[in-house]
Parts: sequence; C-alpha cells; structure tokens
Amino acid sequence: MQNHGQQQGKVDEQRRIDQQRRELEIERLKIAQQAEQLRLQREEDERRQLEQQRLEEELRKKKETATNKQMILDQMKEMAKTMDQKKQQQQPVKPQAKVEVDPFLTFQQSLQFQKEQQAKIEAQK
Repeated sequence: MQNHGQQQGKVDEQRRIDQQRRELEIERLKIAQQAEQLRLQREEDERRQLEQQRLEEELRKKKETATNKQMILDQMKEMAKTMDQKKQQQQPVKPQAKVEVDPFLTFQQSLQFQKEQQAKIEAQK
C-alpha cells in the first residue's frame, strides 16, 4: 500500500510538473506574442516618423519655393516701377497743342472737293 502511495505521489508530482510546463509554455507564447506586437508597433512608429519627416521636408521646400517666387515677383514689380519712373523722367509730358480746324482746308482735303477739281480739269480738256 505504501508502494501504491509512493507511486500515486510520483504520478501527482509528474502531473504537477507537466501542468507547470504547460503554464510556462503558455506564458512564453504570450511573451513572444507581446514582443512581436512591440516590434511591429516600433516599426510602424519608425515608418510614421519617416513619413512625417518626408512631409515636413516637402512642405518646407514648397514654402521656400513660394517665398522665392514671391521675392522674384516683388523684384520684378520694383524693376517695372523703376523703369516707369525713368521713362517719365526722360520724357516729360508735353501739353497737347490745340489744333484749330480750318473748314476750308478740311473741304479741300475732302473726297468731294477732289472729285470736283478732277471734273473741272477734265472739262477744260
């Protein structure tokens, strides 16, 4: 009977050891899964950080380009303004002289007058 009790004790001990092994294996798998999740999260964080840096660099370049374009536009406006001022200084505005219209001269230059004169010349021939 005592032998049976020792064997039962050994069987119970073996079951307890097997149960601990299973529990340890389950714990090991959980830890491995957590480690994999952390690795994947770290990779995703790194990818996001690189993407953020790329977007920030792209935005910086766009702002720099826009600033440069605006500076060039401002310089061109200033140059045009300066050129206009120089033109105005070189060519002072002359007041327009009033032209008096001579009605007789206007008539002489008219088509009707020229036809009449041509008719008179041909009639004299």
